[in-house]
Amino acid sequence: MTSPGRQGDAQLGGAENEEDRRGARLRVVHTWTRPLLRMGQWPVSPRQDVPAQARQHEDLARFATAERAEQFPDVAVRVHTVSGPAAAALVEASRSADVLVVGARRQGDPLGMRMGPVTHAVLHHAHCPVVLIPIG
Repeated sequence: MTSPGRQGDAQLGGAENEEDRRGARLRVVHTWTRPLLRMGQWPVSPRQDVPAQARQHEDLARFATAERAEQFPDVAVRVHTVSGPAAAALVEASRSADVLVVGARRQGDPLGMRMGPVTHAVLHHAHCPVVLIPIG
């Protein structure tokens, strides 16, 4: 799982259902991208360094999962933050997972869901079964 908020809620709900069925632990993966150097300067405030951003993303992911953790106290939730591309992080996480739950946004296509690049990469390269949860 890669996003907090409404999409994250749907993914957590789907993941908790899988956790209940399989008796497994739940690991939430939140990805973020480090700022890149542009012409010798950071594109963010110089006072906000990468370790501070990493802590902010860890806090964000924990905050996004806190309510669900309270609702389902029997579900052991681990939050893992990764700096880098979401697809690569999820494929790597799938190496040690029993099942990977990923949200798939509906693009309003009358022919059904169109997959985005992250979902497409995960379906083709995951090392475990993948469950897609329709979002939106």
